[in-house]
Amino acid sequence: KFNKMNNLLRLVVGYHSQTQTQAKIVPDDEGAATDVVAQSLTKLFHKIGEINEEPFIETEMVMDGLVTGRAYLDQRLNFEKNLFGEIKMSARDPFSVKLDPDGSTYDLNETCNYVIEDRFVSIDEIEHTYGGGAAALLYPLVFASGFSGMPGGSMIAEYVQSITPWRNFGGDKSIWAGNGSHIEAFLSTSIDTARKTVRLMDIQHKVRVPCRYWADLETGDLEMVPSHFTEIDVAKTMAWTEMQFMRMGKPNPIRVIHRMGWRYRWTTMVGDIVVYNKWSPYKTYTMTPYFPYFRRGATRGMMEDLQDPQREVNKRRSANIDITTRSAHSGWKYHADGLDAENEQKLKTHGAAPGLNLKWKGQPYMKPEKIEPSSPSQAFERLELRSADDLKEISGVNDSLLGLVDKVQSGRALEARQKQGVMTIEMYMINRRRTKMLAYRRRLEIVQDSYTQARVYKVAGQAGVPDVLQLNVKDASGVIINDVSLGKYRVSIDDAPTSASARAAQFDELIELVTNGILPKEAVQDVAVDVSSLPHKEAIKKRLEIMQAAVGMPTIAQLESGQIPPMAQGPDGQPMPAAQAGNMNPSIGAAP
Repeated sequence: KFNKMNNLLRLVVGYHSQTQTQAKIVPDDEGAATDVVAQSLTKLFHKIGEINEEPFIETEMVMDGLVTGRAYLDQRLNFEKNLFGEIKMSARDPFSVKLDPDGSTYDLNETCNYVIEDRFVSIDEIEHTYGGGAAALLYPLVFASGFSGMPGGSMIAEYVQSITPWRNFGGDKSIWAGNGSHIEAFLSTSIDTARKTVRLMDIQHKVRVPCRYWADLETGDLEMVPSHFTEIDVAKTMAWTEMQFMRMGKPNPIRVIHRMGWRYRWTTMVGDIVVYNKWSPYKTYTMTPYFPYFRRGATRGMMEDLQDPQREVNKRRSANIDITTRSAHSGWKYHADGLDAENEQKLKTHGAAPGLNLKWKGQPYMKPEKIEPSSPSQAFERLELRSADDLKEISGVNDSLLGLVDKVQSGRALEARQKQGVMTIEMYMINRRRTKMLAYRRRLEIVQDSYTQARVYKVAGQAGVPDVLQLNVKDASGVIINDVSLGKYRVSIDDAPTSASARAAQFDELIELVTNGILPKEAVQDVAVDVSSLPHKEAIKKRLEIMQAAVGMPTIAQLESGQIPPMAQGPDGQPMPAAQAGNMNPSIGAAP
């Protein structure tokens, strides 16, 4: 096996790692959302990604998607190290996740009525998580001999083993056309008697139920009332809002309305035994999918289209090797009177061995001659080369991207070829950005619903100096600083090249803009240092900030926080830095 697909896979994964997506939270068109809280949320999200080692999880997810056609990023609260819960990210096994066959949209929350994840667990884990009652029901089924008591027959299990995920939400209809809906009821066997484990199925599913909503009659916004709110809690909240609007001299636009809505429920089953069934603490599914290719519920990865060309390469190479190895045993031809019986037997036995000594008695024309094998057909080599070209043509990866260009060509031509190759894999990157967008929306939802307590984080600040991020902290006047639970925000995704070559290209482009007079060098000095490869760049940026502050030029930190220092006006009425204004001689009206 000559795995030529792996090189193409490594190239796409490398392009993914060099073109990381940066997410930023921006306020929506609403008065309660502010730029300060949006910047705090952006820093918090980057901190959560740093704690969870997000770049490595994303790479694992992208590899799962390219190889199997499906990948899943899971985000949920973890209470092991924090009593209030911290967001835990993980790349789920695509072979253990089953989707609703009727789903057909990229966002699972739109058309998927359920998402199932199964795994094998021990009885101890069942008892620890779901109590002794659930463990007592399962104990005789796992440790008894000869009886399983669980759904799932051997015939069905032969077809449903997690060898490869289904390529579309509806499954492989060609296999199950004659079996009705049995496959939906028996996803797999439920007991591993050798390891004494049981198959646990976590089912997140949507239920349409009557719900209560807060309704703003001025803006039309709707927000679901928390499920644990009693009628007394609702009445207290309405009385509080009535008092707040009365202070402002306005009528209260907040109302409570009843309408049907979707709620998510979490059910855990072991076989046909329900061990957990309650409302989900989240408003959406915890899983966010990544599908490299997606079309109306049909998914596929990069490797699926390359399997047949790879088999063709292996087949032609194996046939060529077989012909070559047979040439050493091609045989001999000799006259009937040319060899005696002893030498004839030696020739048959050791004719293919090196250093063979052969003696004949006949005339020169009676001497033994080795049968020369025919050379391998050129068609085999052409077919193998054609299959190798098919791999690159189908994947869209050309030799310039692989670094296999031997002939001399200009740098611009090489760059154009590389850009052309990148365009063919851009679809994988577009869906990766879409997954990032959905994942950050899920993260924003969890943060606004669960991060309601006072929290303090140490995040990376300007010039490498750690900064303290405070959330939901009351100041001396009782006002909550950075209340992340208020307001509506949205996610903005940008591609940010992180490789050394990409940074060098950005630096050259910046120098070209300054050289042509498009940008003044004083305005982009800190940016030029940031995209350069200089050592101690953080210390250099800190010195530049001090120099910029001395002449009254706002730094990047001040611009991001909205704190722009005031600019003095010169004699001509034009803005002038404060430092220069301080040196002006008032008697003559000009700077000395």
